[in-house]
Amino acid sequence: MYIPRMELEAGVPVTLQKWGNSIGVRLPKPMLEQVGLKEGAQVDVVVEGDHLVIRRGRPKLADLLARCKPENRPDPIDFGPPVGREII
Repeated sequence: MYIPRMELEAGVPVTLQKWGNSIGVRLPKPMLEQVGLKEGAQVDVVVEGDHLVIRRGRPKLADLLARCKPENRPDPIDFGPPVGREII
């Protein structure tokens, strides 16, 4: 399937729309496909100067660990019994 590349420097006009008690931005599907995002993806929105920047959300550690294959997980290391005020 051919996905046309959009020139991001020129920008793509979108309209802010009321969505419940918030304001939503609808992004064109080709733009999302270009950066590998789809409906339901978690993103971070940050303010940089007078710009709003949408960035791919960073995965949570638990999600990353859940994707680790058992053969890639290290064996637990026994450091022996506590000798001080360690929290176990």
